[in-house]
Amino acid sequence: MSNPYNLPSFKERLKETFYTYFKLGYTTFGGPAAHIAILYDEIVVKRKWVGDDQFTELFAICQALPGPASTELAYSLSLVRSGFICAIVAFLLWSMPGAIVMTVAGVLIGNLEDGIPLWATRLEQGLASAAIGLVALAAYRMSTSLATDKLTRILALVAGGASALYTAPWLLPVLMIAGGIISYVFDAFLTPAYLSWSEKRKRRQKTNTSEENDLEQGSVANEAGISQDLNDAQNTESNEDKASSIHSSIRNRGKVESDSPEDLATSKASETASLKEKARRTNDSGLEDTMTKMNTF
Repeated sequence: MSNPYNLPSFKERLKETFYTYFKLGYTTFGGPAAHIAILYDEIVVKRKWVGDDQFTELFAICQALPGPASTELAYSLSLVRSGFICAIVAFLLWSMPGAIVMTVAGVLIGNLEDGIPLWATRLEQGLASAAIGLVALAAYRMSTSLATDKLTRILALVAGGASALYTAPWLLPVLMIAGGIISYVFDAFLTPAYLSWSEKRKRRQKTNTSEENDLEQGSVANEAGISQDLNDAQNTESNEDKASSIHSSIRNRGKVESDSPEDLATSKASETASLKEKARRTNDSGLEDTMTKMNTF
């Protein structure tokens, strides 16, 4: 497994391994679940020796192996970070404090005639309660950083519910194998099929949209052509009317120019006689009105 971090010198790695696991060996209480939580907080969150992905992979491998998963994980983390020698040192520092304490406790309890004292029982209960809180905190942190999609969240909920409702030695391996198979099928077959179907659907939608746009553009072009034809027809009619008016004016002008001088003199005399007749009638009408008024008086 590749390590993306720039490792310090061997002496510095041995030194940091000693200080880290010496403290963990004497301050880590509870069962494997609490140990996993403490290792995650110390190695991943605080010291950043490995990332979330590496921690998860190592944790899954250790869960599938026989033996205490927390001890195997502590050894594996040091092996990835600092090498084989530092991993052996980490294993001893992680395991020896518990072995020493349990040896002393076993000898003392074996020599007690009244059994385990009350204060020791209360101390054990307090440590167990604290371990539950650490496990819950680690589960929350790991869920927010590792369960990043719907599938992993569903698998985590199903596995947690099954583990809470039913306990059996074979349950954990079955859940792990089933989760791995489901993840593989989902990533290898279902996800590519869904992506292919989604891509085809987008292409069809794009094609339909393009066809609709072409139809709209064609309709607009047809309407514009019809409007242009109507305008051309109106302009043609207007031009024809203008041409007809011009031709009529030209004909009238030609007719006037074609008349002889005698015709013009006759027409002028006729117009003069008509004007005199109108003036006479107007005078006669005015005289009659005057006589009518005088008779009235």
